Amino acid sequence: MKLYVPKLLRLLSDKEVEEFILNHSVSGAMPGTTIGTSMNSGFAGSYSRNGDEIVEAKTVESGSTYNTTGNPNNINFGDVVVVLSASPSVPGGTYVDGAVFIANGGTFAMNANGNVTSAFAGFCVRQVKQQLTINAFGGAQSANNQLGYYAPGNPCDVLVGGTVSAANYYAKSGNSAPVANGPVYYRVSTNGAGTFVGALETASDSSHTVQLTNCAWTTGLVDTVNDTIEVTVTTRNIG
Repeated sequence: MKLYVPKLLRLLSDKEVEEFILNHSVSGAMPGTTIGTSMNSGFAGSYSRNGDEIVEAKTVESGSTYNTTGNPNNINFGDVVVVLSASPSVPGGTYVDGAVFIANGGTFAMNANGNVTSAFAGFCVRQVKQQLTINAFGGAQSANNQLGYYAPGNPCDVLVGGTVSAANYYAKSGNSAPVANGPVYYRVSTNGAGTFVGALETASDSSHTVQLTNCAWTTGLVDTVNDTIEVTVTTRNIG
C-alpha cells in the first residue's frame, strides 16, 4: 500500500516515521492500533469458504410432534439439523433443529443404527429469504417476520457438505481446545453445570455426546466476535 508521507516526516529517521504512523492517522493509511491479526469466520450459518459447499433444501417440519407450545421448531442459522425422511407432515422429508428433535423425545444419531427415519443432515445456512416481511424497526414479530431462523412450514437450506460458521461451540471445562481436523461432538443430554443440549464440543462425554463422524474443526479458531467456529462437513451423511 502506498502511503502519503508529509514533508515534515521526511526529516525524521525511519524509526521515528514508523512510530508516527503507528500512533497517528495519515492519508492513505489507518492507525496501527486498528490492524488485526486474523479475520472473523462469519455470522452463524454463513459459508466460511466457497467452492465445495453442497446445500440441500427441505421444508421445516411443522407437525405437532416437533412444534409444541413453548418449543417451536424454528431452525436457527448455524444449528445442527436432523432430517426426517418419513416426515409426519411431508412425505418427501423435512428438517428439524437437532436440539428441538431431542427435546421432543427424538434419539439423535448419525444414521440411527440403520434406521433411516431420522439422521444428522448438516448445518442450517443463512440464505436470502424471499416473500417474507421483515420489521426493520424492532416491532412485534409476526408469522412472516423471521430474523436469524427458518420457521415451521418454510423452506430451509442445510449445508450437507463444505464449510460453515457453526453456532453453539462450548468450551467445556476439562476439554482440550479445538484443533484443525479435530473431532466434533454434539451434546445430546446435559451432564453437570453449564452443559446444554445442542452444544458442539471437542471431546466425548460418554452417552451424553455423539460424534459427528463426517465433520471436523476447520482451523480450531473461535470467532469470539460472532460467537461461531468453522466446521467442515467432509462427506455427505444423507442423499
